[in-house]
Amino acid sequence: MGYLRNLPYLGMTLVVDAARKRGWSAGHPDWINLGQGQPELGPLPGAPPRISSVELDAGDHAYGPVNGMPALREAVAAHYNRLYRAGRKPYTASNVAIVAGGRPALGRALAALGDVTAGYAVPDYWVYEVLLGINQPRLTPMRRRGFDDLSGVDAILLSNPRNPTGAVIHGDALQALVDNARDHRTALLLDEFYSHYIYVQDGPVSAASYVDDPDTDRVLLVDGLTKNFRYPGWRVGWVVGPADAVNMLDRVGSARAK
Repeated sequence: MGYLRNLPYLGMTLVVDAARKRGWSAGHPDWINLGQGQPELGPLPGAPPRISSVELDAGDHAYGPVNGMPALREAVAAHYNRLYRAGRKPYTASNVAIVAGGRPALGRALAALGDVTAGYAVPDYWVYEVLLGINQPRLTPMRRRGFDDLSGVDAILLSNPRNPTGAVIHGDALQALVDNARDHRTALLLDEFYSHYIYVQDGPVSAASYVDDPDTDRVLLVDGLTKNFRYPGWRVGWVVGPADAVNMLDRVGSARAK
């Protein structure tokens, strides 16, 4: 079919596709899937009860707001305020966009950026290079081995904790990164999907702890139900950041802009 690209499967998708052809399926007692970051194994001792059913009203089947239902946006904001914003200006629903999964959330955040130089770390999640490439030439990708010097960088895309190395920026180092970005007026796009998988201190890690003002600091946090809440199949992600950025995410989602 000459009108289609010959695009091969990559990474875990290739492995899962091959396993499926050999009889694997989710929950099959003879198989264990070690190839995907899918932390769903059912109920765990001492963990909160799992949600197994949802009741929907008739109106819930209609198109919802592009940035998500207000009640869910408020719940996400309250989650960040409870964990990270004690004594600080709180996030509100206007600081939250709900997106159908982590990768679409990252894509929408990058699509909202203007003509900027976007720095990213090596190694990091391989999807970043793909997403940055899709947004060229509006975005100019720049590989970086560190972010102590932010001169010439308009935006940073970084996972914290790092996927796949497990490295984590926390405490004074994370405070310094947020402060440095504020001083240079550099936007921080932080993928925090593994923020609860922390073994170097008590509790989760998020740059939300070091944001001075949610509406002026150029910090966009991407997370969702996939990893920390163990609901990967729900495809619920979010972007938390300044209200004007969240408003632009709404426009991007409406226009499906590149």
